[in-house]
Amino acid sequence: MWRFLMGITLFILLISGCRSNNIDEDVNDEQNDNKSIIEVVSKHGHIQNLDALNTFVENVKNQLKSEINYVRYGIEGQRGVMTLTFNSENINVFHEVDGNFIEEYKCKDVIVETNDDVKKYILIQCSGDFEGDFELLEVSTKQFN
Repeated sequence: MWRFLMGITLFILLISGCRSNNIDEDVNDEQNDNKSIIEVVSKHGHIQNLDALNTFVENVKNQLKSEINYVRYGIEGQRGVMTLTFNSENINVFHEVDGNFIEEYKCKDVIVETNDDVKKYILIQCSGDFEGDFELLEVSTKQFN
């Protein structure tokens, strides 16, 4: 009887151990996928990795597939992520805040306008959950001179 109970206990431990390893692998795979996308971060006026956004714009201009995350933090610390994916035809935008889906749309192009001391990144001719032109980011050019 004792051997039977030990056998069942070992079997249960073996099964549960294998199952938790698979879950850990799935979580790690998902985290690695998210880390592989380059991020541009805007946190209350401070921009990190703006060069990556410029590279994305150049890739769109040159018809090269590209993907980038534009991360913007709200006043209360909300983390908004816009994943921009260019597929050689459109820029697909997937927007979420704190992991919750907000909207999804596609745009024909991204342009950069420079007026006086301001540089604007604008997604144009968007359709889907958002219609029209969308100003993605505005930065002062004074900080780069």
